[in-house]
Amino acid sequence: MQNSKQLQRGDCTIWSSFFAVSSLSQTTVFTYQGKLDDGGMPANGSFLLEFRLFETATVGTGTQSGQTLSDIPVTIVNGIFTVQLDFGEAPFDGSERFLQISVRRNANESYVT
Repeated sequence: MQNSKQLQRGDCTIWSSFFAVSSLSQTTVFTYQGKLDDGGMPANGSFLLEFRLFETATVGTGTQSGQTLSDIPVTIVNGIFTVQLDFGEAPFDGSERFLQISVRRNANESYVT
């Protein structure tokens, strides 16, 4: 299964792709690949990402499901990044889940969703 979506706020745009593959011995870890634009251009450099799961698609609404994965360091080249995420088993009970992504350049800045 592949799902792509564009998220945009201010000068920052994240393109994302999510891939899921069926397997007999599944773990709770999955690979997430996205594209980050900064000011309309592909981002380059080191960033910190934060990931949260929600029960609704609208940012700022709904109930968070599972833990927050914070300060995940990524190196972004030509806008592309790939991370391994593990929210555990509990949030995935068959209900829809929506991934909220926030980004910052360093620990002294606030996250931008």
